[in-house]
Amino acid sequence: TDAQAQTPAEAPARASTRSVPSGRESPASSSAPAADGATWSRPILALLVANLGLNAAFGSFITTYAPLATTELAFSIAEVGILWSLFGVGDIVIGPWLAHIGDRTGRRRMAILASLPILVFTAAFVAELPRPLLFASAIVAGGGLAAFSACWYALLAVAAPPARQARVIATVMALSNLGIVVGATVAAGVWDAASLRTAAAVPALATVAAALGLLFVPPDRPDREAEASAEPFEPAPV
Repeated sequence: TDAQAQTPAEAPARASTRSVPSGRESPASSSAPAADGATWSRPILALLVANLGLNAAFGSFITTYAPLATTELAFSIAEVGILWSLFGVGDIVIGPWLAHIGDRTGRRRMAILASLPILVFTAAFVAELPRPLLFASAIVAGGGLAAFSACWYALLAVAAPPARQARVIATVMALSNLGIVVGATVAAGVWDAASLRTAAAVPALATVAAALGLLFVPPDRPDREAEASAEPFEPAPV
């Protein structure tokens, strides 16, 4: 009869409808996206190592900065505060600009390049360069710290599986604080075993470790990725 007749095109559709039980999705629609992968992927582990290194640089720096500045470099108390404050100036003035460049040219690349001003400042501080040069390098280093952190957060947000994004980010950030413990402990040990000026070089080594960790993060081009994923706008049907 006409009611029982079906065209060849209708048969596969009806067969596929019967093969999927009611209340279940078809295999094509229920498969998890690739982004919901392992919690501890290589990029996430590399980003953890990078932030451990940066926090170790911070821990070792705060352990040695004021003692070295006031005893061996003859800083006044006011100059200690001024130099530390200039990091904040660089953070505000230079950091967003560098992060913007990272958005356009690659955040991993910018984070690696942003570690260079930190190394320059450490070398200038240990070498006891004239105050104007030291203050200028502190401003640039502050911008580098801001750019490193901003690009690092952006990379971690992309690497974290969407279904567990908040948990992964919180865990990585929490474990990264171990770097402060390690950095401060190592700097104190070097200070005790060698000298305060030698211990003041520990932040440079930790910063190098942070940059090396980023080399294991896949390179990115955010601007091209955004263009590739952009879809033409289509108004919703009325």
